Amino acid sequence: MPQELPNLGALWNKEDLDVRKSGGGPTDLIKLQEQRTRQLEEMKQKLEEGSVFDGNELARQVHRFPKDSIADILASSRIAKQNIVEGKTFISDEEATALGVPFTHKCIELKMGIIDLIDSGATFVTVLLTSPEEFDIKNFSTEIAEVIWKAISVARNIDLLAAPARVISSKSVLALTVQNVMTGKRPTKR
Repeated sequence: MPQELPNLGALWNKEDLDVRKSGGGPTDLIKLQEQRTRQLEEMKQKLEEGSVFDGNELARQVHRFPKDSIADILASSRIAKQNIVEGKTFISDEEATALGVPFTHKCIELKMGIIDLIDSGATFVTVLLTSPEEFDIKNFSTEIAEVIWKAISVARNIDLLAAPARVISSKSVLALTVQNVMTGKRPTKR
């Protein structure tokens, strides 16, 4: 399942687009969202049954980490989040504003999603490292399902930003800013 998350994000975006293209309205999109929520519940059940991940194998792998890994994981998590917020590993909010409001909104949404995913992952791994022998995947099925949902949301935003990012990367910042200010056109349109 984890290797399928980026594809699932793109698939969900395509499904949403297909609904809008076929004349579907908010009600149809809500039905689609409800269907996805049911899929998440099914995944949670599969986690509890042990048919998605092998909980024992996961606990064995985590048990191999030294106990002092917790501090390293928390430090890495903090640094990664800080770098994202400060624009060191991702476009800064100021840079995104030069590219227009829709692009800025999606960039900020993606950044916050990545930060939330880092937080959730670090917390989950910390819990695993604290007491791997007591780990039972059934007790964490809700948390794992939520992390998967967050990962799909991040994948959706990455998919939505990929095409505009390719267009933007082919132009200079000055040209994009002038286009945005003078014409009001989205810089992602060719």
